[in-house]
Amino acid sequence: MTATTFRRAFPELRRTAPDVLRMAGVPLALADEGADLLIWTEAAVGGALAFLRERRHERSGSPAVRSLTDAGDHVVVDLGGVSLLEMGLRAFDFACARAASGAAGMAVLRDTAGPQFLPYLARRCAQRGYAVRATWDGEAVPVRDGWSPSAVEAVPADGRVQVAVWPAPGPGGHGRGAVEIVVAPEKLTGLPPLDPAGRTTACEERFLEALERGLDVYPDDYRAFNDLAGLLRVPTSERSRSQAG
Repeated sequence: MTATTFRRAFPELRRTAPDVLRMAGVPLALADEGADLLIWTEAAVGGALAFLRERRHERSGSPAVRSLTDAGDHVVVDLGGVSLLEMGLRAFDFACARAASGAAGMAVLRDTAGPQFLPYLARRCAQRGYAVRATWDGEAVPVRDGWSPSAVEAVPADGRVQVAVWPAPGPGGHGRGAVEIVVAPEKLTGLPPLDPAGRTTACEERFLEALERGLDVYPDDYRAFNDLAGLLRVPTSERSRSQAG
């Protein structure tokens, strides 16, 4: 822990996260799954709570896909600025469903944001038996004490999941970008190899450490997180106190 962070228990943040996401505009049906995405990413990659803080005023209502184009060997989905925190779970589910049906499991997600969420999304597919490569084409996201992925691979192996992240060089920016997703049953074939020297495989270790010891969070991120949670709480009154016994 650094002088500018303090530690919070993983279960505390996970328990509150669904309400936080609902107040940030994520639909109720996606909020609980999104809570795993948010808190795992904060623990294993970094930058998830900061992303939520910076974008909490940008959206309201249900996220919607702007357009979907089937190009035969791949599908192009225009997310119209909707982030991977909001629509990444469904987009990756869609790519897995295409791979399962025998169609090309390749999708391009245009005009989205939040590359730091790619490791969790790829890992989740691999837990279902799919091999995944996700490549970010856009500005990197500055992440304090973490990474902004330029590419991610996740594969099932001997009952476990292996996740590798290729961090983007430099501090980057906060702009939107596109994600290319390739999904295949069990293993990836026919793709150019990524440089093994540039990768890190520490996501799972960071996640397990956070489960055991807690997460180091920044005060501004934690304040915004709690402010969103507070929007769902009903102010106390004399009547509510008397009814509480």
